[in-house]
Amino acid sequence: MSAHPQTTESPGTDPASTTVFYAGPVSDPVTTLPAPERQLAEIRDLLFGEQMRGIQSGVNTLQRELLDRIDALSSRFTLHLEQSRRDFSNRLDELDRRLGELNRQQENRLISTQTELVARIATLRQDGERSDQTLQQQLMDMAATLQESISQRSQELLERLNQTQVELRDSKADRKILANLLDRMATELNQDS
Repeated sequence: MSAHPQTTESPGTDPASTTVFYAGPVSDPVTTLPAPERQLAEIRDLLFGEQMRGIQSGVNTLQRELLDRIDALSSRFTLHLEQSRRDFSNRLDELDRRLGELNRQQENRLISTQTELVARIATLRQDGERSDQTLQQQLMDMAATLQESISQRSQELLERLNQTQVELRDSKADRKILANLLDRMATELNQDS
């Protein structure tokens, strides 16, 4: 009977750090056992040694596979996490770019609206000045027409007065007629004003 070295790994340990134990006959550490126990160990090794080594090998294989899967899942999770971070960063950058573009468009609209309002105000000011000039011209024309009318009326009255004065001188009318005439002229002047 020969001793077969076995490696065991505890779950969650690195496969490189494995411990070696011997489940073999009485020749190695088992030789320090008393004779009956040594014989019992040899019988156990004969009966179950190969099976135990197979089971231990299967457990070690499963343990390595499990650790490999955990490492693969961890790598995939890390990659996925990094990809998610990159995607999130890209989306934030895209959102920032779109917000900047929207801000520029809004600023351009505001500048355009401001320019349009300034142009409208200038046009309204010019229209107002033209209207003021037109109104002023109309008032001046009306004043000139009124002045001309008053001058004409005054001239007519002066001519009538002169004519009446000449008639009075020629006809040598009495004071009563003259008073009536002046009274009538005063009434007409009051009505004209």
